[in-house]
Amino acid sequence: MTNKLTQFHKAVILIRNPFDALKAYFNWSLGKTPNLLGNGTAVDASKKPKKPRDRFHALVDRSRFNTTGWDKYVKGEILEWKSSYLVWLKTFPNSSMVVRYVDMKENLIPTLRRISKFLNVQTTEAEYICTDFNKEGRHHRKQKYSLKTSDIFTDEHINIINSAITEVMSAARYRYGLKDFLFAYAD
Repeated sequence: MTNKLTQFHKAVILIRNPFDALKAYFNWSLGKTPNLLGNGTAVDASKKPKKPRDRFHALVDRSRFNTTGWDKYVKGEILEWKSSYLVWLKTFPNSSMVVRYVDMKENLIPTLRRISKFLNVQTTEAEYICTDFNKEGRHHRKQKYSLKTSDIFTDEHINIINSAITEVMSAARYRYGLKDFLFAYAD
């Protein structure tokens, strides 16, 4: 992967809190299939929707977060999360801009302005306005239930994830404080 990255001179590294990222990707990858009703019962095949699986709007059943599959998923994916960021940060040590995912959600236009300036890209005010107007897009998953971090991540998960965050933030030279990412049972 590093060889492919070296063809670029700069990188914008969008970093998402891994607690949120793990939960979101788990929902995306294991969301309900169209042949199941909300309660998990099968739908008559003749009445099954003809549309492909809609991963963007699906939510997994809450009980899936209390399985060995979830445990294995968290432990494997946090290693992927960490190694991916470490590769990017190592490849672009002095020519990268770290952007928090939450800043894209909460401060879109100022964040886009900083990115444009960093990349030396001319962007019109109309383009910023258009982007802001269409920021939700079509694939926003509406939460049907609330899951606190402490509800779905075990103490072991939290320790593993916090350790990965610390390592990534150290490699990023603490461009954001650890408090922006670490979970400290403040849910």
